[in-house]
Formats: sequence, structure tokens, C-alpha cells
Amino acid sequence: MNADQTPYDANFTYYLPELLPKHKVKALARYEAWKDGFLQVSGRYASERPAQKGETLDAYFVVDAGLEQHFRLGLFNFTAAFYVSNLLGEEYQEIAGYNMPRQVYGLRLSTKF
Repeated sequence: MNADQTPYDANFTYYLPELLPKHKVKALARYEAWKDGFLQVSGRYASERPAQKGETLDAYFVVDAGLEQHFRLGLFNFTAAFYVSNLLGEEYQEIAGYNMPRQVYGLRLSTKF
């Protein structure tokens, strides 16, 4: 259904289904590189898509990567992880007017008990 076929106000600046990319792909690979240690790589692709008020957002492909280690101390199971989002430094916008950061680095420590 197109926006002009909806019962919504014609002056409404956007119709959400028309703002979604036609093609969107996510992929993830996880490999146990050593005992209880994992290497993870993921990718996201979104095709060119319209934005509010007639703008067009470019297609983008983003790669994320991380390392994860599981270990036990006493009664607790821990996970330590290091990750990098947007590893290749892609310049893109998920929302018109808001540039996504070049890279985001993170460290996570979690436990299960």
C-alpha cells in the first residue's frame, strides 16, 4: 500500500512503511577460537531508502567485531567481552540528519549465578 492510498492526512510528512529500506540483511559468524573464547563478526546492510520530507538516505554496510571469554571464579560464571561497532568506519545515517559514530568500542563484564 502506498501512502497516497491510506486514510491518513495528506499533509502528514511521512508514512513509516515507505521509509523502510527495500533490502535489509544481517549476518553473524561466531567461532570458538580457543577454549571458552569466541571471535564474532557481524554485518548489516540496508539499501537506499526515502526519508522524511523528500530526502534520500544512502545504502550502507557496517561490520562489527568482538572477542568474548567465558570463565568461572568460585560459584560464579563470568563473561568478559571486547567489541568494536562499525569496524571499518562507514559514514552512514539510520535516521535522516543523525550521523552514526565512526567506531564505538566497548568492554563488557557479566556474570551468571
